[in-house]
Amino acid sequence: MIDFIDNIDSETCAVYLLIASAQVVLLQNLIESYEGAGTVRTLDAESGLVAILTTPSMLAECSQILESIRAIIPWQAVPRPAQAVTQIIEGGW
Repeated sequence: MIDFIDNIDSETCAVYLLIASAQVVLLQNLIESYEGAGTVRTLDAESGLVAILTTPSMLAECSQILESIRAIIPWQAVPRPAQAVTQIIEGGW
């Protein structure tokens, strides 16, 4: 279950996860293989902090995908990191 959902604006939600840094590319490939489910942004490669950007209409599907791959890629949902929204929007990460 995802405890932290960040509504960036009316069209964009973000879920922040900690995963093993070696599995970031695998997570990206799995999420983006589901058309329109979400986009993965690496926020801190060293710690494995990622953001999954999705829409409110795709949030339930994105959550289901995350739960279904949890055995393959263990993850922990975390609250929004400081400056995350600004840096995602401005492309600073």
